[in-house]
Amino acid sequence: MVGIAGYVGHRSGAILSGGDSLQIKLFGRGSHGSQPQNSIDPVIMAAATTMRLQTIVSREIDPDKSAVATVGSLQAGTKWRRNLSLCRSLFFIA
Repeated sequence: MVGIAGYVGHRSGAILSGGDSLQIKLFGRGSHGSQPQNSIDPVIMAAATTMRLQTIVSREIDPDKSAVATVGSLQAGTKWRRNLSLCRSLFFIA
């Protein structure tokens, strides 16, 4: 609900909504960094999932309706020269 700065806006019906969060673990197949062709990279899967989630909000939800999708955390790996086998993402959807 957009309004003029310094004024309080209102409308009939629901204004606020609840939300939920979820954790997704994406599993791939790890390999050495010199052989990425032998891996299934969960970081790429997480990036594609994040892009798709953002696209739902920007392209598929009616602009008159409210929707929020936040990727609050994307964690993968602690080693150098390794392609990982696990990536964890934390999402918030309202």
